[in-house]
Amino acid sequence: YAIVDRNGQVQYRAAAGQIQDVKSFRNGLTPVKTKTGWGIMDHQGQWIVEPQYKDITLSIYNFDTKCYNMKKRKLGNG
Repeated sequence: YAIVDRNGQVQYRAAAGQIQDVKSFRNGLTPVKTKTGWGIMDHQGQWIVEPQYKDITLSIYNFDTKCYNMKKRKLGNG
């Protein structure tokens, strides 16, 4: 997986096998799944929420507020 800007420039490229799934970007953030679980990554490939959750949903209510809905149980905790 790679993050490419509007000009076609690669901003981030994941190592082979690191990323298992990615959802759509919203205001520069996207849910990303790794072998350790779901997290949230920004448009430069920096983790905003470390990947550790069974599921994660990104909701944008307005341009100033970001809300992350994460399953309460982290992976590996039953």
